[in-house]
Amino acid sequence: MVPASQRGSLYRTKKGWGIRWYENGKRRHESGFKSQTEAREWWHNVVRPRLLGIEPEPDDITLTEFVTQ
Repeated sequence: MVPASQRGSLYRTKKGWGIRWYENGKRRHESGFKSQTEAREWWHNVVRPRLLGIEPEPDDITLTEFVTQ
């Protein structure tokens, strides 16, 4: 049997939408999204990989930036 995976829970705010989820035993939340879709996409791209232990890919940098590091 495969364990259940989180999807976050959407909620309405005065100015838009928010999403909440559990992480490390604590209730987390993020708000300020214009739509439910925007909130869900943010969660899918930012929080879900972190919960699954997927390391974020580093940002692209120029050769000059790389050399100065």
